[in-house]
Amino acid sequence: MASAFDWAGELDDRSFLAGLVGSFWSDVYAGAGVVASLLDAKARHQVRAQADLYELLAAFSRHTVEPLHWEEWFPLVLRESERGRSDLPRFDGTYTFADGLTFGRPVGGGGFVWPAPPGLTHVPVLADGIAAPSFVLTAGFDFELDGGLLRFRDDPFARPGVRAEPVVAADGTPVDRALTLWGYGGEFDRDVVWQQFGYAVGLERCGGPEAYKRAVNAVYDALVEGTTARAVDDFLSAVCDVPLAAGAETVVRVVADRSRLWVVTDGNVYGFSPACRLLVEPGTRLRPGQPLVDALRVYELSRGRVPDGLRALAVPSAAGELVFRNAAVPLVAERDRDGRVRLSFAVGAPAAVGRAFWDAVHAAGLRSGRTLAERLAGVPLPPDRPPGAVLPAAVNPLGFLAEHVYRGDAFVVVVRPECFGPQALGLHAARFLRNLVPPHTAYFLVAEHGRDEAVSPDDPGCLEAVAAFPCPGLADLVDPGGLVSEEVRAWRVGVVRPAGPR
Repeated sequence: MASAFDWAGELDDRSFLAGLVGSFWSDVYAGAGVVASLLDAKARHQVRAQADLYELLAAFSRHTVEPLHWEEWFPLVLRESERGRSDLPRFDGTYTFADGLTFGRPVGGGGFVWPAPPGLTHVPVLADGIAAPSFVLTAGFDFELDGGLLRFRDDPFARPGVRAEPVVAADGTPVDRALTLWGYGGEFDRDVVWQQFGYAVGLERCGGPEAYKRAVNAVYDALVEGTTARAVDDFLSAVCDVPLAAGAETVVRVVADRSRLWVVTDGNVYGFSPACRLLVEPGTRLRPGQPLVDALRVYELSRGRVPDGLRALAVPSAAGELVFRNAAVPLVAERDRDGRVRLSFAVGAPAAVGRAFWDAVHAAGLRSGRTLAERLAGVPLPPDRPPGAVLPAAVNPLGFLAEHVYRGDAFVVVVRPECFGPQALGLHAARFLRNLVPPHTAYFLVAEHGRDEAVSPDDPGCLEAVAAFPCPGLADLVDPGGLVSEEVRAWRVGVVRPAGPR
């Protein structure tokens, strides 16, 4: 929108405002200060209206829509009766103990906690007035906003000179007290991106508003341009809230502080969780979409190559789940009753499941006229010829999968959930990727855990301590030996079922 001057800048200038109404009100009139205050208040109202108009116009495009609504000032009414008791996290009411204690409900009122206004995601300052407040509270020091709750360090009602108003019933009897605080620079999430664009593609509203906007844009890019590697990378980056290289850049510096790991390039600064492992170093030349840390990596199973850093894949079959490892294993060749060669190798499954799978593979080869051994050898294998003469002694199961099964029509996404950013949509949103990739393309989603170490019953790798908590009734004697037990369980981590073609 064209303008003769910057409205917001001019309306912030009191001398300019005084000039609009004439020099009498600023130089002659005895109440010039009152007039200036009135003009300033009116100007602030106009600036807010202009900002709302620009926000509305920006919502017409998925690229410019503002995920958060900004309010210069907004009222926050705290009722004394709601302190520490409203909208606190609870389990589900199932666990109720003696003396009226309930799981998730704090004992003794829960401190100085109130429910935040709906949609409020950030507010830097709270005060008990706009023009002349008696106290000002700063986020991160006097209070914090977390999970829809405002937690105060001190009781706002107990502050000297606080202006709390009585709340009276219909008969005029005081029943409560209310304190109005004013928040400055509040950011509200009003689901604008979902209401304008997300609903049309069916992408569930989840995660932080900025990451959700990036995910929606990636979905529209895939639908408009056709699915590209860039659109897939952008969508996964938003799902994990893990930035990828924005362009052709050079890493200048890597800095780690107490809260973030920073990668500084000649064009951008990227922040990551300190739990991430770096994939770049100063001097590394980046390409667009390149991962900088191991929190998110995408491997294409093209040209039959095994991606570096991929340890295994789990693939579903009619017999059960099979794990194809990235390691050399012996290739076993046997003769069936008709003298045909039956091949097999370790597939990371129980013996019965593996045997059923290879029986099914051999039976399918017999029906087609060429067994797996004959296809790999490229020549017939007569009964009097040893299979080892033309077949390799070992095979890489994952390499076999990449070269012969998923060659050119599959890719692998490896993520580390503990390294996701604070606005991550979560792995459940990654299921939407099935709507973006072509029907003939399969993808694997591999979630890796953050620790890689051995455990045993003798050394579980944890420390134990006995502590009291206010839930069950108290006992005079506590025997840790009768309450604590250990066991070691094994899970296969780093491999999951693929999302195959529809």
